[in-house]
Amino acid sequence: MSSGRIRQRATRPGHRLLAALSLAWLLSGLLLAGSVSASATVSACVVRGGALHVDMNNARCHRGERRLSLGIRGSSGIKGVTGGIGPAGAAAPKGANGAVGATGGRGASETSGVAGATGVAGATGAAGVTGAQGATGPVGATGGAGATGVVGPGSEIGGVAEGNTTTDEATCPSGSVVLGGGGEVVSTHLAVGALKSSYPSGINAWTAIAVVAASSGGTGTLKVTAYAICAPE
Repeated sequence: MSSGRIRQRATRPGHRLLAALSLAWLLSGLLLAGSVSASATVSACVVRGGALHVDMNNARCHRGERRLSLGIRGSSGIKGVTGGIGPAGAAAPKGANGAVGATGGRGASETSGVAGATGVAGATGAAGVTGAQGATGPVGATGGAGATGVVGPGSEIGGVAEGNTTTDEATCPSGSVVLGGGGEVVSTHLAVGALKSSYPSGINAWTAIAVVAASSGGTGTLKVTAYAICAPE
């Protein structure tokens, strides 16, 4: 093999097949021995009579020989059929217990229920025993002075005629104010008198005015008296 040439002669078709198989076996041995790489191409020369020789140096074939190029590595084969599912494996041992989880938060409070209906009123209880009379309480403070009435001096006219008037005024004591008042009218004989007006004439006085409403012959009298209700300031 040092010369780089390997000779093989095949004179019959059966011998040629055997030579081809021998060549394939030889190339496999070279590949395993590391003499050639898997991607290398080996040249062979075929003689007309059927003999062939392999030229490892890829030299040119002699006259009358036909050159063949043989690849060390063939094309990839067809992908094989996927194998069936294998049997189930044995059950794994039970794992250790996990750690205790954290305490959960407090749940939401329940809502209050609906108030029940008002119950029926119970029967009236018996009257209790009358208690003893309590002690007399202390005397209360003296109240302030109440309002007082003041009467005016009165005003009277005589020989009256229809439309005549007379006026009287009632005055409260010093330190008092007038709260209200009025007037009284008195007529005699054929004169008819009436109260024309009644009003406060100051913070402490009340005035009343009388008028002759009707008169016959100009006889008779007409008198008016004023009244005032006074209270301390």
